[in-house]
Amino acid sequence: EVGDLEVTFSVNGNEVRSLDLSSVSHNIKVDVTINFDGIYWNAISNKEWCYIDNEEVHRGSDSFNIVINANNGFEDRETAVITFVASNYKKSMLAVDQRGNVFVLDQVYAASPKSAGSLTTKVKTFDTGDAWHFECDSWITATKGAVTTANGETYTDVTIVWEANEDVSRY
Repeated sequence: EVGDLEVTFSVNGNEVRSLDLSSVSHNIKVDVTINFDGIYWNAISNKEWCYIDNEEVHRGSDSFNIVINANNGFEDRETAVITFVASNYKKSMLAVDQRGNVFVLDQVYAASPKSAGSLTTKVKTFDTGDAWHFECDSWITATKGAVTTANGETYTDVTIVWEANEDVSRY
């Protein structure tokens, strides 16, 4: 009888009812334990940004992966709900929250020749530009430049300068 069905979701061996995630993309394995081995079930999500990797039908205790796309906006996302479905039995099992981004880079990476060089890019934040800083290796420097504000967002020009590299690749 479905009324006696017991279902638990676990991540890394810990039972979970909610996940509070950073703005980056995630792929999370969820282990599902149920007390009836013969029950066929699947998991569904109510948000496109948080989806089930393979919506296959499972039988008994099993696992599935949740894929969470990166949140490139500054606002926290509306909660996604992962629901356990076994025929007509539906139970909301897991609330997934994802925070907004702290900053967005105009240019995420650059490839350069072995010679020295530089580039200027923009960093978009909610603050005035004073609340963040750089951590760089000795061969590279980053300097904040002009700051402009529009529509509640702050744009800071950033100039990145790197030294010549005659030896090996650097990352």
